[in-house]
Amino acid sequence: MTRPHRREAVLDIYQFALAAALFASPWLFAFTRNTGTATTDATVSALLVAAVSAVALRMFREWEEWINVVLGVWIAASPWVLGFGHTPASHVMLGFGILIAYLALMELWLVHNPDYYTLPPPQEWRPTPRPTRSSANGYRSRA
Repeated sequence: MTRPHRREAVLDIYQFALAAALFASPWLFAFTRNTGTATTDATVSALLVAAVSAVALRMFREWEEWINVVLGVWIAASPWVLGFGHTPASHVMLGFGILIAYLALMELWLVHNPDYYTLPPPQEWRPTPRPTRSSANGYRSRA
C-alpha cells in the first residue's frame, strides 16, 4: 500500500540537501579560524537537520518541522554563541541557518493553510471587441 504524496515533502528534500551542503561547508569554504569549534558545530548541526528531514520525509509530524526551525535558529546564532563570529564561517552558518528555518516555517505554513493550493485560477483576460467602420455613420455595432 502506498502513502499519499504530500506536496510539502519537497521542502524536506531541500532541507536535507542544505544539511548535506552544511556538512561539507567546512571543507568547501575553508573554515580557517577556530576550525575546531566551527567545524564541529557545522557537522553536528548538519547531521541533526539531515536526520530530522529524513524522518519527516518518511512520516511527517508537525513537531519535526518545529525542531528544524529551532535548529535553523541555532545554526544562525551559533557563531556568536560559540565565539567564532566575524569569520567567514559565521557568514556561512548564518546563511544556512536562515534558509533551514525559512523552509521549515514555509512547510508549517503550507500545512496549516491547505486552501492555498485550491485558490481559483485567475480569470482569463479577453479584449473587448472593437467596433468596425461602416460607410454610413463611421461605426456600426456587431450584431
